[in-house]
Amino acid sequence: MRQFFSGNNELAYQNLEVRLNKADIHFLDLELPCDCLPKTAEVGFWIRDHKIIKVKVFEKISYSGQDPIINNWLRNREIKFPDFNSLKDWLTGYLPKVFGESQAREETKARKKKTKNEFNNIDPIIESYSALTKKLKGKKPSYLEIYLNDIEKE
Repeated sequence: MRQFFSGNNELAYQNLEVRLNKADIHFLDLELPCDCLPKTAEVGFWIRDHKIIKVKVFEKISYSGQDPIINNWLRNREIKFPDFNSLKDWLTGYLPKVFGESQAREETKARKKKTKNEFNNIDPIIESYSALTKKLKGKKPSYLEIYLNDIEKE
């Protein structure tokens, strides 16, 4: 669904409205918020009686996010709008916010995972210590070497 707000092209929305008034429209592999599995889905747009618009998801989507509107849409596999302007507002105003929040959560999770792995990996410290002790071997001990030897004894 990111495709509908990433460009924010007014002409594209006019084209979508004209096409919707002629026939139902299906899009394959539209990107869903980060909290969804699978990450893409087939999504269809219907207009009935020239006013009620439905946005339907054709497959079951697992959603772990907190947004109640997105949760209801994916659980019921459809969301209704009273007119095209309401749909456009949702696509250009509401969805970007949901995508931004879920993207931020994904980035935070990845950063925490990376940080946790960095703290658990002491190999670079050991390599640095080994290189330093080789470099200092045979030289008069410095404060740093005495300090490192004290740490090694602990």
